[in-house]
Amino acid sequence: TGLPSLQELKLQALQSQACPCPVRLEELVGELPRLDMLQLSQTGLETLSAAAFGGLGSLQVLVLDREKDFMLDDSLQEHSPRMPQYIYILTSSLACQCANACVGPWL
Repeated sequence: TGLPSLQELKLQALQSQACPCPVRLEELVGELPRLDMLQLSQTGLETLSAAAFGGLGSLQVLVLDREKDFMLDDSLQEHSPRMPQYIYILTSSLACQCANACVGPWL
C-alpha cells in the first residue's frame, strides 16, 4: 500500500519448503492502482478470484509461473472485464477439484 506508483512487480519463492502456506492474491499485493504487470512464481497461490483484482485497476499482464494446485474461482468468468487482458499460466498446475471444471471453456 506504500507504493501507489509501482508499475511492475515480481514475487518469487515466497514459500518455505518445510512449511508451505497457501495465500490469496489480494493478501500478497493489496492495493496497487498503477500496477501494469504482475509476475508470481512459487508464491503458494491458493485461489485466484475476481476479488483479487479490486485493488489492481491498471493490471494488464498477470504471469503465474510454477504455482502448484491453485484454484480459478468461478467469479472470474462473471467479472472478466475487470481482469487483466493477458494471463499466462506457465509450468503451473490447477487443483484437481470440481470447482475448476468450469475453467476449461472459459480458457
